[in-house]
Amino acid sequence: MLTLLLIFLSVFCASLPMIVLLAIVWWLDRYEREPVWLHSLVFLWGAIGGVFLGGASGFILEGAIGLIFGSQAGSIAGAVMIAPVVEEIAKGLVILMIVWNRHFDNATDGFVYGAAAGLGFGMVENFMYFAMMSADPGMWLATVFLRTLFSAPMHALASACFGAAVGYAKWIRRPWAYLVLPPIGLACGIMIHFLWNLFAVASDEFNTGIPFLFSVLVFTGELLLVFLLFQLSLYGESLMIRRQLAKEISTGLIPADHVSRLSSYFGRFGRSWLPPEVDRSRYVKKTTELAFRMAQRDSCSQGAQRDFYELEVHRIRTEIWEITSRDRQG
Repeated sequence: MLTLLLIFLSVFCASLPMIVLLAIVWWLDRYEREPVWLHSLVFLWGAIGGVFLGGASGFILEGAIGLIFGSQAGSIAGAVMIAPVVEEIAKGLVILMIVWNRHFDNATDGFVYGAAAGLGFGMVENFMYFAMMSADPGMWLATVFLRTLFSAPMHALASACFGAAVGYAKWIRRPWAYLVLPPIGLACGIMIHFLWNLFAVASDEFNTGIPFLFSVLVFTGELLLVFLLFQLSLYGESLMIRRQLAKEISTGLIPADHVSRLSSYFGRFGRSWLPPEVDRSRYVKKTTELAFRMAQRDSCSQGAQRDFYELEVHRIRTEIWEITSRDRQG
């Protein structure tokens, strides 16, 4: 009876923390948050497609090594060498599927989508581990604690590296970037995953917690570094918004005093800086979108892509004029 109860609780313990983290990651993208539907689809890919492809590939390769070198060698190689590679590739496939979506703009978006895929993968993997430990309440509780705090966030961190690299390559639109940056991002994700699994296996093999404690310190440093890079990416977005919207002051579309507010997350709050007739939420959303589309247009050479973004800029300018028209008439 207790085992069935713990299996039932495993569903909630595996899913609820990951959904909360998914919402936090989405919220951290301050200036232009991603569509919830697309963010959720990437999460589901990690939970379904990523787990299936990564698990199946890992099982086949681990079995092949086990047949040649023995089951223990196959198990160690599977955890340390195979899983980091096949699982990061499996999670990262969804980034390649959506990279040309118009909502996927830059490195910040890549961080967000990559983390979503990793959290989906971590959710399902956590459930499987929780369920396996359901016969032992003490081990179940320890597994829930450790995997919720560390293992699943590790998956998010690793796949976020690949997503950010792909996003940055798309943003700068240089031929070399598409060839160089994604493999570097994937390699960083694989290394994060490899180090985590290596220390976990070492703890089991040598029956000591020292390697695990060291892995926690390494993971904490990796997390802080990636979070810093994410904040730098957000800061770059702030500068870009300020630079692009400043071009609209001379046209009369954006008042000069609005530029500093729109390029600052906290400056956007409040109503005193906008007339009561203006829908603040729509105005902020559209002016931010305008800045992004102008920057993307400027990064394109002449051709169909530049024409597309030129049309987008014109469309958004028209929408902003409509939003603020009642104020101008007054």
